[in-house]
Amino acid sequence: MVLSAIWTLAFGAHNPLPEFPDEAILEDSQDAQDRDSNDNEANIARIHERQRAVIEAERDILATTVYLPIPNIRDESAENKTSFILVVTSFTLNNIGCYPFFGFRDRHQVFPHLFPDTSPRAAFQYLRQVYRSQGVLGIWYGVPCSIICHTCTIFYEAFLNTIVGRLRQKSRKVLRKPLIHLSTRIVEFLLYIPLYPLLRNSLLLRMDSRAGPWPANSSYFHLLKSFAFNYVRDLVGLLCGSQGGTPSILPIYSTVLPSYILNLLFEIIQTWIFRWLYPKMVPANLFTRNKSSKSAVHPPPPPLLNPVPLTASNGIGASTAANIGLSSTAHRPNQQQQQQQHQQHPPQQQQQRYTGPNIRGSMVAITANDISATIMAAMPTLSPSSPPSTTSAVNRARKGLRYLSITTPRNPTFLQEFYPEMVCAMTSSMVTRVLLYPFDTIASRVSAQGASFPWIGHAPTPYKGFWDCWIQSIRPSGGGLMGLYSGLVDCIIIEAMMRWVVLEGTWFAHLVVQWIYRR
Repeated sequence: MVLSAIWTLAFGAHNPLPEFPDEAILEDSQDAQDRDSNDNEANIARIHERQRAVIEAERDILATTVYLPIPNIRDESAENKTSFILVVTSFTLNNIGCYPFFGFRDRHQVFPHLFPDTSPRAAFQYLRQVYRSQGVLGIWYGVPCSIICHTCTIFYEAFLNTIVGRLRQKSRKVLRKPLIHLSTRIVEFLLYIPLYPLLRNSLLLRMDSRAGPWPANSSYFHLLKSFAFNYVRDLVGLLCGSQGGTPSILPIYSTVLPSYILNLLFEIIQTWIFRWLYPKMVPANLFTRNKSSKSAVHPPPPPLLNPVPLTASNGIGASTAANIGLSSTAHRPNQQQQQQQHQQHPPQQQQQRYTGPNIRGSMVAITANDISATIMAAMPTLSPSSPPSTTSAVNRARKGLRYLSITTPRNPTFLQEFYPEMVCAMTSSMVTRVLLYPFDTIASRVSAQGASFPWIGHAPTPYKGFWDCWIQSIRPSGGGLMGLYSGLVDCIIIEAMMRWVVLEGTWFAHLVVQWIYRR
């Protein structure tokens, strides 16, 4: 005790030597090992989760996303040009095919007592008589003049739209809206005056087609020369009045003004019917519903990626796994922001390109170019010695591209977009013609005043003006109210039949062209 006290006094107290290793150090090392193991398991689980998300995203992309492959610009441009030619040909054939039947309608309107039979059978009997006496050209004698008249009408409407648009733009700051509409209508009427003689002479040629220079003077030059002479004579008669004798044409207020009002009403009613009819006959998903039906018939192929169990023995270290997990975690906020922006601004043209992220926010959709480039880069590496994993991946990729090529709708061609409009426009035109048929009858009878019809051998009933024509037409001697509808049945039936034949023939030609360019 004394020695120990002296030692303590001299050197101080000292700690005894431990009998066993420090337990704290052992516990720290054990905790570090457990922490590393937990981190490895968490990283592996995170990698598995992300791989499953990628596979699910791939399935969603193949099932819901529309990939548009790179189009062949040369084929599509050639197909659109051919479609445009078919559209123009359709309109031309429609006018040429209906031309003889328009003549029947005009004769029934102007001479209701001379042509009481308005059945289609009588129209075809007349065509047979003309064919036997004058041949095929006798049926379509005035077609060149009718085509000239239609061409001038198209240019008139285009020029009128340009002039009216400029007038409205300049006078918008000066005049009020009613005055602007009134001024534009006045300009339209003034520009319609030179067009009316063309319409009138075309009407007269349709009514008396067999009065032409057949077969003695069968030159179209003689026809066009006489047509131009009659046009100048009628235009001078409208502007300067008749110079004594029997007038060749009635004044402007009895001919041009009623015809202009009739065309204006026809345009307004036809536009209203077209706007009402087009959404009902042509649904909004006309060009996209084929995609859903094909997708149902051809389900998407299996995913390109297969889940591979990842462990510590796969060659992926803890640091690499941690980096992958951190990178995936770092990208999640950006993907969530993109998803929020995608929800706030939904795409309006999803069928053309898918630009938003996947609905689960786990993968951003890639384009078909990336898929094609990846697969085309992998396909040349295939050989008999290739590993099974590479071969199966490329086969699945080929199935994916085949599925995309089947279910991906192509851009509609010019005719596919314009064909529904043609059908609706022709339907609305026929309905409008039925509604305005009595007014058209009066306008035709007024236009025929002062003309001669050698083949018919009878002059039209003389009228003093537009209102005098109305009064005499509704009397029993003038045919009554039913006489205003003379020729309506054969006009509607035959015209509808001819339009249907032309439209079906145009669509069949379009299918043939489409098969040639896409085979």
